[in-house]
Amino acid sequence: MEILELKNSEPNNPFAPKQDTIFLCEDQLDIDTDSLKKIILVKEKELKEKYPHTEDGFTGLGDSLTSRFQHFNLLDWSETSYLKSVIKKTHDLFLETLGYPNDREIYCASWANVMRKGQRISAHSHAVNNNSYLGGHICINTKDTHTYYIDPYYKNVYNSINNNGKITLFPNWIEHGTNEVMADIERVTIAFDMIDEIGYNRVYKDETFRWTKL
Repeated sequence: MEILELKNSEPNNPFAPKQDTIFLCEDQLDIDTDSLKKIILVKEKELKEKYPHTEDGFTGLGDSLTSRFQHFNLLDWSETSYLKSVIKKTHDLFLETLGYPNDREIYCASWANVMRKGQRISAHSHAVNNNSYLGGHICINTKDTHTYYIDPYYKNVYNSINNNGKITLFPNWIEHGTNEVMADIERVTIAFDMIDEIGYNRVYKDETFRWTKL
């Protein structure tokens, strides 16, 4: 696992913005990405037929699998449920490495993004509030693409190269997006939000169909 630190320069006066270090982590998973790609592409067709396009979370993808994220949890599929333990293991190691306490139950909502040539995900964030926790994604089928993260004050950008099997965790409030898909293949990723038990009980306890305990 690699821990990444997004830092800003020290302010030169009392009014210049100052932020604490933003931590992200990246790791390479030993998972069958080819099988996951096939499962997601089959589910994409089924879910788009079953559920209406609602809102795409400010990604700019419009009528897409992403715009059905409120209707399903990928981790509840029998073929992908093993990813719960994969995500939890990464989460636990991230907190352990940083020396943070890990004494609360964690809940997760997950969906998939399928993008095709000419599409990109616009910069957006998932949860900006005092219950915001961690977000993440797993690269399933990617070629010549990257995900970028933007610090909130100085707008410095960190570009993360997308490699199949790569998992990234990041603060769920940080803005992130992707470059444009240029290849003639689907760019497939699994995305997820995590929240601790306090935030879950305050905000999401009535949305049990979307959240699963890790």
